[in-house]
Amino acid sequence: MTSSASKVGGSGLVKTVEIEGRGRALVASQSLRGGQIILTDSPILLYSAHPLSSSSNAYCSNCFRHLQTCSTLVSCSSCPCLFCSPDCLTDALSSSHSPWACLTLSLLRASPSLSLSHSDAKSKPVF
Repeated sequence: MTSSASKVGGSGLVKTVEIEGRGRALVASQSLRGGQIILTDSPILLYSAHPLSSSSNAYCSNCFRHLQTCSTLVSCSSCPCLFCSPDCLTDALSSSHSPWACLTLSLLRASPSLSLSHSDAKSKPVF
């Protein structure tokens, strides 16, 4: 291992190192406890793949709670995404639900190749 290590994620719990002949790797910079969170990251895009049609959203677009059990539904003003509460919408808007994500989700939901039913998707690979 080369000594040029840098901290990852600001926590100092892990660092990147160069392992000769193998490339870069994450290694612990101190002892870790089982179940300890050492690195977090927000996904670029996270959505429920079932169902994809915008007319039948069944899950909150932020926490994935089943919407049939929610008393208050809130929709995004820019796309067809539904949320189980105003708090979930606010949380999504402050983290990952951006105008770019709205556009991307709208395009994904409109894509014929991604609108296959679950049983069709198992028998037909989508590339």
